[in-house]
Amino acid sequence: FTQSVDSTHRLARLLQLLWATAGYGRPSAVVEFSSALNQTERSLLMTRCNDPKDDVSIVVCSDGMSRGLDLEYISAVINYAVPSFSKPYVHRCGRTARAGKKGAAISLLKGGQVVQFAKMRQLIQAPDNVQTKGIQKHLVRDAVPKYRQSVQALKDVLDAEENGELSNTEVLS
Repeated sequence: FTQSVDSTHRLARLLQLLWATAGYGRPSAVVEFSSALNQTERSLLMTRCNDPKDDVSIVVCSDGMSRGLDLEYISAVINYAVPSFSKPYVHRCGRTARAGKKGAAISLLKGGQVVQFAKMRQLIQAPDNVQTKGIQKHLVRDAVPKYRQSVQALKDVLDAEENGELSNTEVLS
C-alpha cells in the first residue's frame, strides 16, 4: 500500500522492472490498483487477482483501495508508506485476514517514522502482535545493483509516459 495514486503508479512500475530484471517472471505479475483505473479495468483486475491460474504476484494499491477489497489469495501486505492513523493501517492489514485466514503485514519505516508507528501501534487491538525488526543489510546487498538498474529504467518509463510514447496502463515487456 502507498498513500497516493502517483506513488502507487511509480512503485508498481518500479516493481515491474525489478521483477523482470531479477528474473522472477513477467512484469505483468505486478499490477496497480488505484482510482486511476476505470471501473471496467478494476473489475478485470479483481478477476485476475482472484484467479489462481493467473500470474498476479504483487498488487500495489493506494489507500483508497484499502477497504472493501476481497482478494482470496493475499498472504501478505506491505506498507510502503505507513499511514498516519490506526484505522487505515488496520484496514490495510485486514486484507490478509479475510474470513478467518492468517496473513502477514510488513511496514517499511524510515528512521523518523519509528516513534510515530509505535504510538499508532498502541491504538490497535492486540498491539503486542505487531513486532518491529530492522533489515539485515547483508540479506539485501545483492539486490542493490538490480534495484539501481530498475530505478534508471523507471525514469525512462515515466518519461515515455509523459511524452505519450507509452500509456500508463500499458504492460511493460
